[in-house]
Amino acid sequence: MHGRVKVRSSEEKVEAERKEKAEKVRVYRELTTRIFTKRASGEKDEEALKLTREVLIQNPDISTLWNYRREILTCLLSSLSEEEALKACSVEQSLTQQCLRVNPKSYCIWLHRQWVLDHSPRPDWTHEIGLCDLFLKYDERNCECFRRTVYREWRQGREKER
Repeated sequence: MHGRVKVRSSEEKVEAERKEKAEKVRVYRELTTRIFTKRASGEKDEEALKLTREVLIQNPDISTLWNYRREILTCLLSSLSEEEALKACSVEQSLTQQCLRVNPKSYCIWLHRQWVLDHSPRPDWTHEIGLCDLFLKYDERNCECFRRTVYREWRQGREKER
């Protein structure tokens, strides 16, 4: 009938959801296969960063992908100017922040974020403390935020000693 929205039966709805889930799984498997093939062949390029980003946004708790990103970034950062390195680190910080929305207590994400800060030409600790404060507001049991706050304070103390 004209102007009426078709209401799917529960069977049609279940079947549509099943097909959608199957397609997501197919794409996910295809991406992870491509990533692991690239890593096995030693490829450390922008495409690998793009592929790992796609998967990590869906599932940020795959430590192997974060490790692969660090391998790639280690190679890339050494050949970049300070401004380019700062931009690359900013992109990584943005990715980790996006992933923390999926799982704010993920050790993998927080560890990668720490690695990026340690390799950034000019880490923004003020932003980090603000982010930790925000996550602690949502859940004061987020031990990663506590650990990072203590680490920052320790690091600042060491820098003052120099």
